[in-house]
Amino acid sequence: MKIDIQKVALVKALQEVKETTLEKATNFARFVKIAVNQDDSRVDFTTSNMEATTRVTVWESAMNTPVTIHQSGEAVVPYKMLSDMATRSHDTLTLSTEKTKLTIRTGKTHMELAGIDPKDFLAYQYQDDQREVFRVSASKLKALIQYTAFAASTSEVRPILTGVYLVAENGQLKASATDGLCLSTASCTLESLESAHLIIPATTLSKWVKHLPEDDDEEVLIQFGESGLQVTWDDDSHQVMMRALSGKYPDINRLIAQKPLQYQLRLNRLEWLQALERIGILSETSAPRVTLTFREEGCHVESKSEQYGQGSDWVTILAKSALPDFSITFNPRLLISQLKAMRGEEVLVGMNGPNEPVFFKDGFTDFDMLGLLSPVLSPRQQQQSA
Repeated sequence: MKIDIQKVALVKALQEVKETTLEKATNFARFVKIAVNQDDSRVDFTTSNMEATTRVTVWESAMNTPVTIHQSGEAVVPYKMLSDMATRSHDTLTLSTEKTKLTIRTGKTHMELAGIDPKDFLAYQYQDDQREVFRVSASKLKALIQYTAFAASTSEVRPILTGVYLVAENGQLKASATDGLCLSTASCTLESLESAHLIIPATTLSKWVKHLPEDDDEEVLIQFGESGLQVTWDDDSHQVMMRALSGKYPDINRLIAQKPLQYQLRLNRLEWLQALERIGILSETSAPRVTLTFREEGCHVESKSEQYGQGSDWVTILAKSALPDFSITFNPRLLISQLKAMRGEEVLVGMNGPNEPVFFKDGFTDFDMLGLLSPVLSPRQQQQSA
């Protein structure tokens, strides 16, 4: 193979496939595969591990092309070495191969990078014959994943809870995640009425979703297989293939209470978030707690710590159906994560009692978002229950 490629294009492509090299997986997670196809005018950069494969394509074009292809071929070289060389190169690089060796020329610099036989690079891929294909806005899919992935468990005690449950049915794409204490679910519309569902590791989703474009006009192609999910966008310039988790996900509908909420409040999301971030600094490291008390003058946010001291703040209650006559205690980290994932200026809060889960609904109206967070016992409640 032989190509001339712009530094900007090479660095960008390597950066976008970087995440797949950071997973603990096969030895091939340390390598990047470069596949040059002169007939199709494309150069593919691929990285892979046991859980996912990421591919970014740089296209040769007639004008202002980022890459010029002289000869087709393949190379597999250590990712970090190539990335380090690319970031320190001149504006243009010439890459060529001789057997498994990659030669790099840039300016007056000449480097040779030892690689492996491309036949030995075994990228993860699933071979399901049955695939349901859906199209969705890139910005909506990005918000959908960001709003739910944070709620997934980080513990392997129940591996199924480390994933995000994706369900396509009745013209909607729904994502849900829970760790047992925190739950988040969101949905957006689809043009297709076909049905499919998969559980994808939240860490995998969170890493690639940040590369999705923010443009509302950009569409993403989602393919559901029996054992994996494939996502493609930007006219096939980006593709991610992810392994699904096996098992049955908890029934989300049963976790969400059906009885009416006695207390419903509306607060400014950013004001509440900033108050929690300030006061949460003073909560205990081992058992962080922040207590909310609702009064006519507003929501009182308080944290006490024998180790650090105490602090309080006030958040304006914009509207209410009834004022709760009790205090409620949360883990501030979970509450902050819930508010950070939302996009609207306001958040709707619903509750029935101090020891019952609290509901959070985003004021953003593009699609349906709902959060659920269980309170924790305050020191006084712990003493009473002992």
